[in-house]
Amino acid sequence: MKTNLTSACFSIAVFVLSLPTALLAEPAPLTLGQPIALPGTKGRFDYLQVDEKLNRLLAAHTGNKTLDIISLPDGKLIKSVSTGTIQGAVVDNDHNQYYASISAEHKLAIINRQTLEITGTVSLPGPADALAYNPKNGLVYVCHDDGQDLWVVDPSTKKIVTAIKIPADPEFVVYDPISDKVFQNIKSQPVTLVIDPGPNSVAATWSTIPAQGPHGLAFNPKTHRLFSAGKKR
Repeated sequence: MKTNLTSACFSIAVFVLSLPTALLAEPAPLTLGQPIALPGTKGRFDYLQVDEKLNRLLAAHTGNKTLDIISLPDGKLIKSVSTGTIQGAVVDNDHNQYYASISAEHKLAIINRQTLEITGTVSLPGPADALAYNPKNGLVYVCHDDGQDLWVVDPSTKKIVTAIKIPADPEFVVYDPISDKVFQNIKSQPVTLVIDPGPNSVAATWSTIPAQGPHGLAFNPKTHRLFSAGKKR
């Protein structure tokens, strides 16, 4: 993931996947907490993920080549797992594992959620970026960084099941368990792809205009809305 935060104007495309059944109460406003200081930091971070069940923050510490696992809400570092040039990590509750995308070393790392040790790797044809886990089929969807592939990986067999051909420069990817669809942002075009994990193919292409070069992607399961963030030119 390569981002430029110097742009003065940003835009967010909102996709309503289905109407909510009731209006939700307004949440309490966010407040600024204490920063979490990590020792020995040598470089940047990439994607962040939360392990909700174990109340942990998974920080892809790309510059340090570690997955930093932080306890929430006390902000204490549990462990830095040496992974290689990590871009992101996802949680597999069913098999008690984390999956981490490693770019320069061209692999997917499998990490035991209890011991926090790497138990296996899957070789990839190129650098990996963002990734998403589908608990329904047990597969991991891994972006080919700046490429034209979304690799579908079976962590149980440690093999690539298929490579879905997509437009160049994929960015963030998420899985929606309600619709059973994978959503993939494409930064070379102002679009978000809808991927059907049944045939593992692109089912639809949604424009994100006026959001150009969409990067960030988030799904709200309560309102069934997908938020795609890009810059407005």
